[in-house]
Amino acid sequence: MKILILASNPRKDLNLNEEIRDLQGVIDRSRQREQFKVELGLAVRPGDLQRLLLEHEPQIVHFCGHGTGEQGLMLQDPAGQERLVTTDALKNFFELFSDQVECVLLNACYSEVQADAIVEHINYVVGMSQEIRDDAAIAFATGFYGALGYGRSIEQSFKFGCNQIQLTISDFGKSARRSMVSESQRKLEVVKVVEQGIEQITIPEYLKPKLKRKSDLTVLSYPIAEGSTETLSSSEQVEIQLNIDRTYGKEIQYKEYRDQVREYLADRRLEEHEKVFLEELRKELGLSVEEAEKILSEEQAPIKEDQEAYTNRLKALINRGLYPFSPAIQASLRTFQTRRELTDQEVEEISQPILEAAEIAYQEKKRRQNFVEVLGNGVTLEMVFIPGGTFMMGQTQEEKQQLIQEAGEEKYQKYYARELPQRKVTVQPFFMGKFAVTQEQWKAVAALPKINHDLNPDPSFFKGDRRPVEQISWHEAVEFCDRLSQKTGRQYRLPSEAEWEYACRAGTTTPFYFGETISTDLANYDGNYTYGSGVKGVYREQTTDVGSFPPNAFGLYDMHGNVLEWCLDHCHENYQGAPIDGSAWVTGGNSYRRLLRGGSWVNYPRGCRSAYRYYVDPGDQNIYLGFRVVCGLA
Repeated sequence: MKILILASNPRKDLNLNEEIRDLQGVIDRSRQREQFKVELGLAVRPGDLQRLLLEHEPQIVHFCGHGTGEQGLMLQDPAGQERLVTTDALKNFFELFSDQVECVLLNACYSEVQADAIVEHINYVVGMSQEIRDDAAIAFATGFYGALGYGRSIEQSFKFGCNQIQLTISDFGKSARRSMVSESQRKLEVVKVVEQGIEQITIPEYLKPKLKRKSDLTVLSYPIAEGSTETLSSSEQVEIQLNIDRTYGKEIQYKEYRDQVREYLADRRLEEHEKVFLEELRKELGLSVEEAEKILSEEQAPIKEDQEAYTNRLKALINRGLYPFSPAIQASLRTFQTRRELTDQEVEEISQPILEAAEIAYQEKKRRQNFVEVLGNGVTLEMVFIPGGTFMMGQTQEEKQQLIQEAGEEKYQKYYARELPQRKVTVQPFFMGKFAVTQEQWKAVAALPKINHDLNPDPSFFKGDRRPVEQISWHEAVEFCDRLSQKTGRQYRLPSEAEWEYACRAGTTTPFYFGETISTDLANYDGNYTYGSGVKGVYREQTTDVGSFPPNAFGLYDMHGNVLEWCLDHCHENYQGAPIDGSAWVTGGNSYRRLLRGGSWVNYPRGCRSAYRYYVDPGDQNIYLGFRVVCGLA
């Protein structure tokens, strides 16, 4: 004989797992356990009902969940939200299986209404006349199926179920109610009844189950129990009740242990001292190691499932080559963490070894992709691979507010409004100089044959082989690229504005790749001034050796401060009509002025932001003007 359990708890406030365990446990210990088979339908949706009964062909259908009274029973939709099934729909549904189903047990509040309707087609239907407590509903199921497992009739088993409530449940206890009717609605109903002059009586829990019997019983192909209408002997009654009591008593011990496990797992972790306390409790309750481990495993399963899902999501992103993660991916992971209710500590423990391995692989990949150009006399030029991607180019609204606050509206419009409107730009992969071009690199290339312009081999005001070359015009920077291209066979050039800002940001959206503000421990600029919540620092009043400060995520150094860096683009007063493919904007605008980015040792920190744009005559030479080179992949 098959029992099909249909469980639905969209509110997640009932101990349905406990009810199912008790039901299975009492049958497993019964005399006729070999004749029973329990099938489960969990998180049942209305569309599942026909399939489940057709597939399992049960003789008993057991529903556990919430009832609503006249409206019907509450199942759930694909999103896990509440979905009502009306009384008429249930009545017509069970008519389709009237030649198969002998008994329907509706373990839900106010389900007597549905029982009255369904019993027109099904021989026996149990419903609840009022709200029934969760623990009382579980006790009834334990008694009912315990007796059924000893070959008792449905009517006799029903009495055992009611008696089990009477024996084990106090009417003054606290437990969840199997009702979808809110507390406020129930109070309104009481007021309504009182106003109508009708006395409403709350009956004891053990009287709430109601057995409905079809007036003309249908003879089924698979009767539940042959000859089960015989009167029980006193010894049989004792045997059945003892079995039920043993099962229920064991379940009480399970419940105590499980409740303690749940308390310890409230923070989603089990500490070492908590394991010690659980072992003491196991011995005190007389549970076997296997029983305790089974309970612990069941309670940890949802947590482990969430952790495994996050682990798989993280690895999938890395395997698809998306590490380092963009801000959008990071936001998506935070959303996934919230949805799975993972703590920050869980995420850190999951992420740390995975991200450490990903970082090692990424750095190795970069090392293989990066290359070094030999310029002669021991001088080299290190080129860093910049992966392609899409980013928001320009000034954010937060930056605008900060800039107006610091500089005033007039200066903002004159110097900073040119960074708008912010827009989405897609950049193809390319290589960029790890550092701004140094004085020793300049000397090596200046010694190469002339292409269009003469180059002064030692133009810088601040001397030092590892310092960036400065006092370089845009034309001279282009000549450097042309000579280097001729020597190496690679096509070197200045970066476009979009390439420069994309490479500088390296996946960040803050004003600086360090974050919301900057300090002179991180870059070389005029430390007498601050940006945002930053503090004053050192004003060095000169350039510093390249690589003196931390790099960004792409491995580029000194993208904020030290020297302004030339770009290919013409001067345009804003980004209206600018390319979105990362290419240089060399049409329209003012070709007699060229763009520089990054700020310098002489700039205020707001002039060193990732979005900052500055332009001068391409022939200008100044002690804060330098450059770095880029080249394509081919």
